[in-house]
Amino acid sequence: MKTYTVSGEGIIEGIVVDMMPYPHITLGDGGHKRATWIAIGKRDADVIIVRSEKEGESRVEVKDAAVIALKDGEGKPNGKYLIVAPRGSDNRVLVLWRVPSGYRGSSGIKAGEGVKVIACDSSWHSGRGNLGSTAEMLAILEPGQELHASRSGRRVQETRAVLKYDGKKISVLFGGEEMAVATADEVAGEYV
Repeated sequence: MKTYTVSGEGIIEGIVVDMMPYPHITLGDGGHKRATWIAIGKRDADVIIVRSEKEGESRVEVKDAAVIALKDGEGKPNGKYLIVAPRGSDNRVLVLWRVPSGYRGSSGIKAGEGVKVIACDSSWHSGRGNLGSTAEMLAILEPGQELHASRSGRRVQETRAVLKYDGKKISVLFGGEEMAVATADEVAGEYV
């Protein structure tokens, strides 16, 4: 499946990989807490990790991947995942969405119906998080599925956002309370 990073920089194909001490995707970096790491499968690392040069900046990223749910010794899911090479065509997407809060605010992301969440965490804007945070979610979306974000804090004009995948492209719609009405299937009111 294709991979995307969605943040204030826009919708970018690929998810950045940290190489040390082993290849992994990082969520929730910063502050006085542990980050969440999702490992890249050792056998597939050479196949799915791409090095690219964009605007004089070198990037190491994953562009096409699949995800395996790991199991414990008894064959039960243990809640951990591994990023591996795709095993065939897949119309789903793996999306890393980063939603920053405003100054001294908070942010959160919720998965829509049927979305498979791989990991979620938050990164703090300061050492203790008192200047705000960025919510981060790594999820697999099928066509028609959505992620919903809310954020607060000073200098936040758009308090809500919806990330949608229609099977061909990813789009993000920002707005406040009026967005909930604008995206609703049924709206009460009369024409003016």
